[in-house]
Amino acid sequence: MASCKPLKFVKPPKEDMKRVLVLYFSGCIGFINDFNQTTEGLPTTDTKLYDFCRTDPTLNDINFLGPSLESPAFCVLPADQDQKMDRVAYLVHPYDKLMDSCNVCPAHWKTIAKDIQANYEDFDGFVLLHGNDTMAYTASALSFMLENLSKCLVITGSIKPIFDIRSDAKSNMKTAILIAGNYQIPEVTIFFRDRLLRGNRCIKRGADSFFAFDSLNVPPLLQMGFPMKEVDNLIKTPTKRCKLKIHAKLNPNVSFLRIYPGLPIQIMKACFEVPIDGVVMQTYGLGNVPYDRTELIKLIKEAIDRGVIIVNCTQCPTGAVMPVSIVGNGTLLEEMGVIFVSDMTAEAAITKVMYVLSKKKLSLEEKKRMMSKSIRGEMTERGSS
Repeated sequence: MASCKPLKFVKPPKEDMKRVLVLYFSGCIGFINDFNQTTEGLPTTDTKLYDFCRTDPTLNDINFLGPSLESPAFCVLPADQDQKMDRVAYLVHPYDKLMDSCNVCPAHWKTIAKDIQANYEDFDGFVLLHGNDTMAYTASALSFMLENLSKCLVITGSIKPIFDIRSDAKSNMKTAILIAGNYQIPEVTIFFRDRLLRGNRCIKRGADSFFAFDSLNVPPLLQMGFPMKEVDNLIKTPTKRCKLKIHAKLNPNVSFLRIYPGLPIQIMKACFEVPIDGVVMQTYGLGNVPYDRTELIKLIKEAIDRGVIIVNCTQCPTGAVMPVSIVGNGTLLEEMGVIFVSDMTAEAAITKVMYVLSKKKLSLEEKKRMMSKSIRGEMTERGSS
């Protein structure tokens, strides 16, 4: 997959305008279904998204820009009279090879992170157009990989392509651009259907709904309306501007074990075998496992003794794991060394373990402490409200 590299000629139509880079990475937002199929059976992907933006009056103020068709050329969002926001000029830059998001892997996260770093100083904010299937994973991973992020990165997409008459794409895209240009929210977020959500708190809640994403344990950072509502205590303005760093190398040796009644021992063993360095267990309720399955308890203990980091998150969509229960099951796990990660989503837990394990300069104990604390707002720490 080719990266976009630093863009040249990024001077906006007017010097005082906010500048946003829109990276079209994956997803159906720009698909044109012309009934031609690739060998994978996916719709043909066309890069006409930029042309659509240039000619649509809700995505580009043609009268403001004039007839200039320089390349690369900025589009300019129409003025927002109600909110009195700054005008935003944006560039749409598609990747050379657009992909179905179900094929996304850590190597793609590395490419995106490096591209944001390469263009970081030339833009005020960033929008990543991404497919829905793995959007929550990408948002979580980038939230950890982009260290010292002080600008807004909004990830969005759509359920239906922008060329469809019933599409949600235009609203999602233009509002994401407006937010990225006007709000100094120093984190990775997801915008979908009138709400801006913390990226590493999101889950995909609907397969075919325009309300596709939610962050059930944290309210939206912004709620679209008249006026736009924001949760002040959740949005953190950076106290100082630090140089953006990316932590590009993730440890892929992480397994995911969802506990269910009758879970075969063969599956349990596979999740703890070498070369596994980290295990995310998704457990019942407050963090319980079937403690009468002595083989599971033995596997957990042996893995921890070997230096494997094991974290515990709940299968429930709301609430948190905690090392207390009527039967003392959670206490047993914590005493063994299992890390309870409160209300962290499985997507965030998996990507955070990959990130923390790859910190080679940290000791095992330092990695465990990092896993048990919130470093990007990804969990509610024990004892906090």
